[in-house]
Amino acid sequence: MKFRSAYFTTLAAVKENKFIARFLFTTDQRGKIVRNNIVYSFLFKILGTLLSLFLVPLTLGYLNPTKYGVWLTLSAVISWITIFDVGLGSGLRNKLAEAFAKDDKIKARTYVSTTYAILGIITCLVYVLFLVFDYFIDWALLLNVNPELSDEVNSLTHLVFIFFLFRLVSGLITSILTADQRLAAVGFLELLTNFFSVLAIILLPYFFNNSLLWVGASMSFITFFVPVVASLYYFNSRYKFFSPAFTHVNFKFFRDLMNLSFDFFVLSISTIIIYFSQNLIISHLFGPAEVSTFNIAYKYFFYIIVIHVLILNPMIPASTEAYYKSDLGWIKKILQKLIYLWIVIVVIIVIMVLMSEIVYKLWIGEQIFIPLQISLSMGAYVIIFTWYCTFVYLINGIGKIKLQLYVLLIASFFIIPISIFFVKRLNFGVDGVIMAGLICTIPGSIIMPIQLNKLLNNKAKGIWNK
Repeated sequence: MKFRSAYFTTLAAVKENKFIARFLFTTDQRGKIVRNNIVYSFLFKILGTLLSLFLVPLTLGYLNPTKYGVWLTLSAVISWITIFDVGLGSGLRNKLAEAFAKDDKIKARTYVSTTYAILGIITCLVYVLFLVFDYFIDWALLLNVNPELSDEVNSLTHLVFIFFLFRLVSGLITSILTADQRLAAVGFLELLTNFFSVLAIILLPYFFNNSLLWVGASMSFITFFVPVVASLYYFNSRYKFFSPAFTHVNFKFFRDLMNLSFDFFVLSISTIIIYFSQNLIISHLFGPAEVSTFNIAYKYFFYIIVIHVLILNPMIPASTEAYYKSDLGWIKKILQKLIYLWIVIVVIIVIMVLMSEIVYKLWIGEQIFIPLQISLSMGAYVIIFTWYCTFVYLINGIGKIKLQLYVLLIASFFIIPISIFFVKRLNFGVDGVIMAGLICTIPGSIIMPIQLNKLLNNKAKGIWNK
């Protein structure tokens, strides 16, 4: 009852603001679905953000800046295994959205069953490969960790990798929910993950003291456990008809899925290298303690990206439906509103930079010092990145991602050399790694708006229409 009351209170407050009302409240059914997803998702995200903010000082207090940096870097590196779904999650999302739009339930179940089967096989093969490489890799050396932590880090790596592999398969439920335009449900799962993570950090000191291994193990288990429970729930209720079954596995659909999936796979690799390699680069060049410095600033500004993506996520399946129904006018209207939203984001970022020193002190105290230059660079990066995402999310929904693939692929080749050049040649320090990410995002932020404009005006030809 409290949640419903909060929802309707939020809804009423939003309606009172004419600008927001025009932005969120539309008379068409697709607009209503997008609106409901955004409102519910905001409620879940606000709660999740509060929990996530609380988690940072809790974890820092339980561990220390160095161990916390090790965990951040290791979890970022291990999360790279998401690329091994070869884009099947994104391919499933788009194909399911198309099947839902055409009300083709048989094909929808075949897509679901086949994707689970293929990803299950891939997961087993990846684990075998990991065992081979793990024998030769000293993770402590790679992460530039104190030799005293070597055994703990190597043991943790193996454990975390296993849970992330399981998460690879169980996480497909989020692709199904997204295709069904139930982004609020995805937000609720993220909220549960944050809640159990905070609970774990609160309870750990009563059983284990300053244990990097148990922090990693508990966090990794939670990220796997929540989507497993969600899958069991949905496949026995709302998605019972679409639940995966061996009888509906059809590997002939693999090519159909991979037409988009391979492109999404390459996009995933490029995106991970560009946007998620910073922790590894910083840890290797400066040590794990500096990862904590970078990550605190990143988290501070990252919540703007989270809120922005929260609004953009419902646009993917909605734009897919609109495109297949030739309703390009709807996408144009949404794009105009998203550009207004980006202008608001720019203003908020400027305010955040000016207030950053005060916020850091209130948030984490004196444990870590964050230089103003890092906040300035991070703020500029978020401004460019959110502009880029404004167009990319609509393009992803339309499915014309070949040009984006090439742009990110080229950028991924330059991100590490540029980072090293800024750090070692120009002595920019950690700030140089952020600037490298900013520079590699600029080409896409110029090209993607041009492509979407061509697509929405039926002028896209050649690479612009692939």
